[in-house]
Amino acid sequence: MEKPYLEKKIDPKIKGLVLIVVLLIIGLTLGAIVSKIGIEKARETQKPRIFATRYTIVTITIIVNISFLIGLLYVYADTYRKTKSSFMVGLLLFIFVLLIQSILSQLGVYAFFVYTKFGFGLFTILPHFFETIALIILLYLSLK
Repeated sequence: MEKPYLEKKIDPKIKGLVLIVVLLIIGLTLGAIVSKIGIEKARETQKPRIFATRYTIVTITIIVNISFLIGLLYVYADTYRKTKSSFMVGLLLFIFVLLIQSILSQLGVYAFFVYTKFGFGLFTILPHFFETIALIILLYLSLK
C-alpha cells in the first residue's frame, strides 16, 4: 500500500539544498540590514564609495556565515540529542567557536565600538567567501 503524499519522506539531498538556500536568503537579508546600519555609523569617518561597497560585501558575507553556523549548531544539536555521540559534542564546540569568531569579525562591531579609519582590501573579503563555501559544504555533508 502506497503512503499518502504528505507522509512520504523528503529526499535528504533536497532537504539539505532547501535548508542551504533558506539560510543563504536569511543571511543575505540580515547582512544587508546590518550593513546599512553600520555604513551610517562609518560615514562619520569614511566617505569613499569603494569603502561602502567593500564594507557591505564583507558584512553580508559574515552575516551569511553566522546564519549557516546557527543552522549547523541546530543540525549537530539534533544529532547529538538522538545519538549522544561524543563526536557531536566536538562538532558542536567547533561550530560554537566559529560562530564566536564570525560574530567578533563582523565589521559592525568595529563600526559601533572600536571603529578606526582603515580601508578594506580584497584580502579582507576573500577569506570570508572561502569560509562561506566551507560552511555550505560542511552543512550539506552533515545532512547526509
